[in-house]
Amino acid sequence: MKYVVRGGGNNKIIHPPYGIFVESAFWLLVVGYAILVASWANFSVIDDHGFIKTLFIGEYIPFFISVDGGRFYPLDGQEWNVLSYLFSPNAKIFYAFNALCLIVVVWCLRYALLRFVYSYAQSLYARYMVYGFILLCIFSPAFITAWLRLFVPERMEFVFFSLFLACYMHVVSTHANVKSWIILALV
Repeated sequence: MKYVVRGGGNNKIIHPPYGIFVESAFWLLVVGYAILVASWANFSVIDDHGFIKTLFIGEYIPFFISVDGGRFYPLDGQEWNVLSYLFSPNAKIFYAFNALCLIVVVWCLRYALLRFVYSYAQSLYARYMVYGFILLCIFSPAFITAWLRLFVPERMEFVFFSLFLACYMHVVSTHANVKSWIILALV
């Protein structure tokens, strides 16, 4: 990655010697975390018993609409129906999908936040602040709980929000034309 240092009438491009180390350490932590999600996670006692009553006996997970509880998440658990249709119902496949979603979220947040931060300040430390913020988020107890459980509808909402945020920042930062704005609005 090249950095432009402005000042003194001339612009210099520098390559920070520790930049590749920080980038590698960041992705090593994220991929290691995703591997742990995929390999060490087990069914939890809160919601995941629903798999035994549905997918593991050949039935599909129904839409989740609880009028009495005030919860309306009709697409909660539907990704597991699709994965069970494509593969066999297996906890390792479900948690591998969670790990893949985790990597997608981190990549999208990294892309969007770096574009946003660089629009204001092109500092070498801005990148590290973004990495620190993302690591702080993914290692927070709420985030860990959401990625180690399977029936958490907010997790997939966050995946789609991260994808939208990355697309939005791409359109904004590249000064895309009207067609790109229309496509973004449809997403």
